Amino acid sequence: MYEFPPEPWQSNTHETVGIHLFWLLVGALIMIWLSHPKRRPTIWDAAGMLFVGLVLTSLLLSRNTDYRGYPSAYPALIYFAWGMVGLAMIWNWYRLLKVGERWDGWFSLSAILTLLFLILCMIPPLHTPREASRRSQCRNNLKHIGLAFHNYHDVHERLPAQRSGQPTHSWRVDLLPFIDEAPLFKQYDFETEWNLGSNQKIAKTEISVYQCPSNPFRNNTDEFPTTAYVALVGPGTILQPGESLPLSEVIDGTSNTLLAVEACGLQIPWCKPQDVQLAETELLINGPGSELGKSDGAMSSFHTGGVQVLIADGSVRFIGSEIDKDVLKALTTANGSETISADDF
Repeated sequence: MYEFPPEPWQSNTHETVGIHLFWLLVGALIMIWLSHPKRRPTIWDAAGMLFVGLVLTSLLLSRNTDYRGYPSAYPALIYFAWGMVGLAMIWNWYRLLKVGERWDGWFSLSAILTLLFLILCMIPPLHTPREASRRSQCRNNLKHIGLAFHNYHDVHERLPAQRSGQPTHSWRVDLLPFIDEAPLFKQYDFETEWNLGSNQKIAKTEISVYQCPSNPFRNNTDEFPTTAYVALVGPGTILQPGESLPLSEVIDGTSNTLLAVEACGLQIPWCKPQDVQLAETELLINGPGSELGKSDGAMSSFHTGGVQVLIADGSVRFIGSEIDKDVLKALTTANGSETISADDF
């Protein structure tokens, strides 16, 4: 089992940067040797340089697959490796044509300066916005979704069903017109499965409102954009298969009932008619998962200490991982007649 959330790239900076810089340094030394002014250049040097570039790219990409939530420094590493190869080949070509002129050390100096620049580029704070900003954006996403739920309720006098019709479709599709995605909703074919035909293109369209900016796993293994926000479905929950409750029938009170929660660890495609089935999923926050970046618990996020949730009244709250299990269970039901207060969560 893997711990969730997985250790962030930033907390492993020294190891990750060290390994990559070692590979690049070895490649740079080979390039410098092949381009050394005291060594007679040959046409075959180009083959050696291209080979070094391919090896470096293979090593960098193999490291990349260890953690799909890679920072933007990884593409920079690839660009640098091939930039280094290209610069060495140009310098070697120049020496073949201009044997009488001497620009000793230019390639070595440019390689060192580029390497220093790359080190600065790999500092995580320069590439990623601060977590506070990402968490605030996630909160705004949930507020937007909450407003969409209520606007949908005003039009249809009920909340969207967790699944409805044949074939089934997600409530996230139903909310598209209410999150400024009406053109996408009009293109959706409700007579076709969510990932087939023309719906496949829609399912592969990223919807920023459905994605948490702190989640580095934006796509699943089939390259469908995932959603960070799902509903909890089970006995007594507010969203039900077939037909959901109108808000007027939420006996426990809309301020004490969960409407949607973060579940980044499930990596559910946003268009897929899938949510958290409480009968099959343990009611845990940030529980461990069977794969890196996944959580087998009902709620999971990449925010430190807990998850953000959407309450049925449209408000957004942060629930800590140490919340009392009875309180959490009570929040999942709309008509459980439990007594909880705002201080309990």
